[in-house]
Amino acid sequence: MRTRCLKCGESHRNSDCPIKEKIANPICINCNKTGHMANWNQCEEFPKRKPKKGETIHNRNTIKEPEINKPSKPVAPNLSFAAALSGAPSKNNIPGTSAPPKKPFTTNEKNNENCFGFNNAISELRRFFLDYPFLLEMGRQFKNAKDEERIDIFYQNLVNNYNRKA
Repeated sequence: MRTRCLKCGESHRNSDCPIKEKIANPICINCNKTGHMANWNQCEEFPKRKPKKGETIHNRNTIKEPEINKPSKPVAPNLSFAAALSGAPSKNNIPGTSAPPKKPFTTNEKNNENCFGFNNAISELRRFFLDYPFLLEMGRQFKNAKDEERIDIFYQNLVNNYNRKA
């Protein structure tokens, strides 16, 4: 097979062609149509890749996992992985849970006695909002109110709830 220039179609390499500038309206040397050169892969005469003998058309190596519709077991929050694998019956009557530890993990018992603690703070806040439920509604009203309206909402709730207690 002899080499032909893509620009002019002569028997020399494309790099050796005397035409050095860009061609405004190129002519294809394969199909003789204007508008594209011979190396354009959309040309109808462009050589198509032929599949080799024994070449696979599609990839057969994709892994298709079978869909398994097993009913899932409910999650047991107190069941450890080791306890689930051991197969030993748990001490609790509730199936799927492990026995609670005998002594809770504490680093310094003196620190725990003096420290207020996060759980205690949450329980105090819960008790506070249970004693004064109007505060939650007042907070919702504050969210949509402007500066001067906030003072009115505060005094209005204060007076209304003072009258309820009296």
